[in-house]
Amino acid sequence: MIKLLYKSGTTIGLALLSPAALAATTEEILTSLGQLQIYGFIAFVILVIVIVYFTIFRDRRRVPVTRIFEQSEVIHSVGPDAPVIECVRLMTAEKIGALIVLDGQRLMGIFTERDALN
Repeated sequence: MIKLLYKSGTTIGLALLSPAALAATTEEILTSLGQLQIYGFIAFVILVIVIVYFTIFRDRRRVPVTRIFEQSEVIHSVGPDAPVIECVRLMTAEKIGALIVLDGQRLMGIFTERDALN
């Protein structure tokens, strides 16, 4: 009995609505959905442009080496006769991973954490 009342109530409700009202509602819904899709697409494009813009400027691999050295960071160096333990202590204290080995003004090489481990 309940199913019969439910079906007849639904049928009567749909019969009372005019086809023009249903058509106008459908057109309005489709129009608003189309506008929503367009606004969503525009927002997506703007978001992608912003992400790409900031990603390019954060990529340090594209920066020239001279610009990195212009940041006035100290370059730590040791002489060729410096003991390994002294090099390790200096790297630990300064929180760096490598030291330049200089003989006066002449570059002899680089001493890294890996060298200390081996």
